Amino acid sequence: MYTYIHMEPAPPVNEWLNKAYYMPLINKTSTTFGPIGQWVYINGALFDSQTTVLLDDIPVEDLKIYHDGLLGFSIPKNISNGLKTITVKNAEGENSYDNFIEVGDVIGQPVVDDLMYHDTDDSWVYLRGDNFVWTQTTATFNDKTVDCLVYSPESCGFRIDANTDAANINSIVITTPHGSCTFTVEL
Repeated sequence: MYTYIHMEPAPPVNEWLNKAYYMPLINKTSTTFGPIGQWVYINGALFDSQTTVLLDDIPVEDLKIYHDGLLGFSIPKNISNGLKTITVKNAEGENSYDNFIEVGDVIGQPVVDDLMYHDTDDSWVYLRGDNFVWTQTTATFNDKTVDCLVYSPESCGFRIDANTDAANINSIVITTPHGSCTFTVEL
């Protein structure tokens, strides 16, 4: 004995839901605070060559798509301080996130809480702390001064040249327009 079951065809997929599946998403950011010019990394999904990024409807500067899950940009020069909404667009649509980043000036002396040394062919020193200023932070050690790459007001790094042995660095002086601090390296 057989039972016949009549099934209606499935309703068509909602076009918006189908399109939403391909819209760009943000999962994580390198910083939630920074001054004008600060570089910001975004981890997410569905970034492509047609992706654009806006902060409060102002296009970001120097947008770089590293791959479909990572992009970077500079906070634009013509934006005011305060909390900003970010909008990420691609050919399929857009997603906006309110209060995504706060644009503001870094104030106060730099503070270094932690140091990590990354030993490779181009060795890097990474610092965690506070009040690092984009394009205005330097590190001085062993009578050498180098510019720091500021990832956020809370983290920065600098490269050690091939002639410098990290084991011989006893202290590092970090300098910004707001002052200096000395971090003693514990061996």
